[in-house]
Amino acid sequence: MNGSTGFEQYVTMEEYLKGRRCIITGSSGTIGKIFATFIASRGGIPILVDVVPQEETEEAVASYGGEYSAHRVDLSDVAQIKSFYAEIAERYDGLDLLINNAGLLSEVKLLDMTEDNWDRVLNVNAKGAAFMSQGAVGLMQHGSDDRQIINIVSLAALVGGLYVGAPYVCSKAALLGLSRNYTVQAGKEFGIRVNSISPVIVSGQMISNTPREAIDGVKNLMKVWNQEVPPVHLLYVFEMLCRTPSMTGKNIVLDGGILLE
Repeated sequence: MNGSTGFEQYVTMEEYLKGRRCIITGSSGTIGKIFATFIASRGGIPILVDVVPQEETEEAVASYGGEYSAHRVDLSDVAQIKSFYAEIAERYDGLDLLINNAGLLSEVKLLDMTEDNWDRVLNVNAKGAAFMSQGAVGLMQHGSDDRQIINIVSLAALVGGLYVGAPYVCSKAALLGLSRNYTVQAGKEFGIRVNSISPVIVSGQMISNTPREAIDGVKNLMKVWNQEVPPVHLLYVFEMLCRTPSMTGKNIVLDGGILLE
């Protein structure tokens, strides 16, 4: 026995995130803002990406006095994604973390679904994430420190949607498949980790127009918690993923036990 406890390898989030270049898509929303603000608070460099203005997130990030940048990008447009990455490559000369958080919710009923419903959601949630990940790997491939992609999926990808429509369910199932494929491709060749987080209903602006009875119906399926998942719970999982460099290819489910059914 040499007296080693293993705690010698314990890394604080300040140590992990300091100076790391971190892209957060959908950064104007509830989840994106909390990720960006936390990264800034621990010395990381948030790179904010959204199709809409993100003044509140910028204000929160800027309050920590560190470096950050904000970008308007339509993730359904691959040309805009490529242009964005060209700018990032020139400005930051690499990348350490991508959080694919941007997403459009669709609660369209089966017989009401249109081609536009389908394309609008899939183009952002699936295609956008695929090409954001491709661009991230291009910038991460020559790095030597821990590099990772974290995809914000959804319980809907696993259960077929408890109240959401087919476009959303299929887009999130595609994102889960993307996580698994990139785990193999980016991991084997470049040593990049890929994980995903699949929460049930997250409190915040995305569900602001969702009927109360739909939300209550989902809560009633939960074994514990029985309420909306606060965004900070995703942050707890994020911390665990950052501190566990042996973890890749995993989908962490936050559902209060629904999947036990």
